[in-house]
Amino acid sequence: MARKAEAYIGARFSRLTVIGELTHGTGKTTSLRLAVRCDCGTEKTIRISTLGTSAKSCGCLNSEAASTRSRTHGMRNSGEYTIWTSMKQRCLNSAHRHYKEYGGRGITVCPRWQTSFEAFLADMGPRPSKSHTLDRIDNDRGYEPGNVAWRTYKEQAANRRPQLRETCAKGHPRTPENVHVRPDGGRTCRVCDRERPPRRRPRMNSTAAPDAETTLHGR
Repeated sequence: MARKAEAYIGARFSRLTVIGELTHGTGKTTSLRLAVRCDCGTEKTIRISTLGTSAKSCGCLNSEAASTRSRTHGMRNSGEYTIWTSMKQRCLNSAHRHYKEYGGRGITVCPRWQTSFEAFLADMGPRPSKSHTLDRIDNDRGYEPGNVAWRTYKEQAANRRPQLRETCAKGHPRTPENVHVRPDGGRTCRVCDRERPPRRRPRMNSTAAPDAETTLHGR
């Protein structure tokens, strides 16, 4: 915080130059204030308590710093950056709609990639095409160097976790002893087969049709 004796006209505090005498604020704000001019040309009045601490410019310094950060890799709007962000959200954000299948299942992101897009891009390289996304080689391990590759959706289909049902539709255990393999390759539950009522055979017509000779000559 600048002292009153230091806040004379012409004094500089970072990018700000004092251009007016001390005044008291009006209304509810009664703190001492100073008129200052920023190096960018903007003039404004600020509290003397902030001069040299939180107030180092008119606000342009923060804007420039944010712009510099966004230009560090120049890929904020790229597909790789979007994929990197989505990867972290799935694994680290418990409110994400797919967290249960990733972070909730123990899938993690290596610390190097969590904090640096540049590190992720250096390890993975640019994706070969817009059809490529991240694919984990071992689905039970996290996103880390050596376990992630750029692959198309078609290539990833072969690496999906099989959705195996442990029971049949009625809840009977799907064990080798309880699975009946039909000649056509289909599978049924043996317990369900035993519980299924037998098919009713069609009734034969008890009234026999008259033969041709009876029809022609009568009885």
